[in-house]
Amino acid sequence: MQPGRRGAGFIICISGPKWPDKCPSGTVRGDSSLVVRDKYTRMKADSRSIDNGGAPSGNLFSRTNAMSQARLPHTVPTAIINLFFLVGVMSAVSFRALIIFTHVHSEWFRPVWYLGTIGYVIFFLYRYWISHKRKRAIRQYALLDKLKGQDELSGEEREVLVYLLSSLAKSREDLNYLLIFFLSIVAVAVDFMLG
Repeated sequence: MQPGRRGAGFIICISGPKWPDKCPSGTVRGDSSLVVRDKYTRMKADSRSIDNGGAPSGNLFSRTNAMSQARLPHTVPTAIINLFFLVGVMSAVSFRALIIFTHVHSEWFRPVWYLGTIGYVIFFLYRYWISHKRKRAIRQYALLDKLKGQDELSGEEREVLVYLLSSLAKSREDLNYLLIFFLSIVAVAVDFMLG
């Protein structure tokens, strides 16, 4: 892969096992954020629009776009979000129920404690992974700096921003915190009544 400049854009000559050397007739002029990859090379040229000036194959751009899309962070399916939400609720209920089992069925204390502990290990590991993925996307694309500087965002950066907002909008963590709050009040009230 051999890059060369022409005017305000880039001329990209593509050669490799799948594409015989087409330069200079098979050149691609790139004026947008374009990533071209093969087994051995990787090049990124930043500009504004893509003008296919006789590229060897139209599939190159669809493959490039597919690879770029695969690298972008995305939200997990709603079913997975609901599953981990239920795991968190189950753990919260288990820990608040311990106070009841100390009064009525003390033999159930340890099994319920293990259920709540294992559930919280799974739930908080999942929450750590989601939080880490969000922060990594913000750092990787320098979104804070670009927004503060009012820089124009590329299409890829806009998609990452959409992911971050969608992730927050789809999250059940606020509902989970609210349930933990009310369950804690109920557990304290039940303990006073049983005591």
